[in-house]
Amino acid sequence: MDRPGNVGWGNDPVTVLIVDDHAAFAEALLVALELEDGLTPAGSAATVDAALAHLEREVPDVILMDIDMPGVDGLEGTRMIKQRHPQVHVLLLTGYTDPRFVELGADAGAVGFLPKQTPMAEIIRAIRTASEGEMLVPASMLATVMRRPPPEQRSTGRYATLTERELEVLTRLGNGKDARDIGKALSIELSTVRGHIKSLLRKLDAHSQLEAVVIAARSGLIDMGPGPKHGS
Repeated sequence: MDRPGNVGWGNDPVTVLIVDDHAAFAEALLVALELEDGLTPAGSAATVDAALAHLEREVPDVILMDIDMPGVDGLEGTRMIKQRHPQVHVLLLTGYTDPRFVELGADAGAVGFLPKQTPMAEIIRAIRTASEGEMLVPASMLATVMRRPPPEQRSTGRYATLTERELEVLTRLGNGKDARDIGKALSIELSTVRGHIKSLLRKLDAHSQLEAVVIAARSGLIDMGPGPKHGS
């Protein structure tokens, strides 16, 4: 995925808080962030309580949060942070492969997941992507969620207001495509794709792309398979 330059994905530095009780990992990531143009480390916290205290002083753009934390776990910590600071993008680190955590994370307000063994360069790249609110989920976990049996009758009501184009975009999000991939596939501008995403989030009352995809899976809004149902 091509991105312009090295700074964030935009012009303003992205501030990042690390919430992880593994001190060596947190320190290594802080050092890596210091070396990256457009990314500014906001420090680290070894517990959710410490992270919440930090947010009373400074609110970062992105939080990289370990799920398996002492005391309050990362899922509940994400929920607490999003309730107080909904603008913060929380990216969860996980050693779990159970796709159930995708739904739990979506419900908590996370933008996505990274496996614990992810190389440092990919973590940095993911932080940049998360700063734009784009969904990040390992393909295997996302595919399992989207293969859930659809309900016998599809949800109606406010979901019926989604346009065909919004359904196309939502379907491709469910297949793990990002906004740039979707724009290329549908031959439309990136700004147009983002407009469709903003609209479908509002219609689905979803606070993230991940939550929108989980809502789609739960309600049978879109037909998942090897590729999107609608043509490109």
